[in-house]
Amino acid sequence: MTARRDYILDLAYRECENNELVGARAAKISSLIRRNIPMLPGCVVPVSAFYDFLHKHTIVAEFTRLLEQTDLRDPQKLRKVSATIKKKILSSKIPEEISKAILAEYKTRSGLIHQPTLILTASYVHPISIASYPFSYSTIKQGETNLLIAVREIFASLFSEEQIRFRMEKKLGQFDIGVAILIQKMIDVDRSGIVFSTSPRNKKSIIIETVYGFH
Repeated sequence: MTARRDYILDLAYRECENNELVGARAAKISSLIRRNIPMLPGCVVPVSAFYDFLHKHTIVAEFTRLLEQTDLRDPQKLRKVSATIKKKILSSKIPEEISKAILAEYKTRSGLIHQPTLILTASYVHPISIASYPFSYSTIKQGETNLLIAVREIFASLFSEEQIRFRMEKKLGQFDIGVAILIQKMIDVDRSGIVFSTSPRNKKSIIIETVYGFH
């Protein structure tokens, strides 16, 4: 497998149906695409890129040291640890092999050469011991430089105060949760919406919420 395939995967690839590789959100979209259900095309930066980034910059070792020295039950200390680790991630350079793979995919995709607006969404990879991971993070960017900034922002999102506290309360290791990144091209729409397959009030009904513009 080439470096590009290691660090960027088309959502149409069978590998993208693997939750442990791309997270539940991306895996679900990949499954729908492979069943020929119309979805926004895109690609995913797998969780391996996240862990390789952390190890490249010794973030795992640094964060582990901070955890050992800090009582995270103290809100002020937790806030300080979160700010420290996020600053480290946001200021660290993405390894060349990862950034090259992402930018090569960006340039070669049909239409992307014109620097469209992209939606980047965190797709969390969590152990089966928890049914779901109740956090989300999305950002909208345009251009190569901003694309790589967004990647670091999503990596850093995993170390918010709320997420650190959640993992601590659930007795999870702070690195038991990883994050893949779903990248899709934003489209111009007149109307958009969300379909809920089951209504909480009537199990035999569905709910469709619509708005003008992008939901």
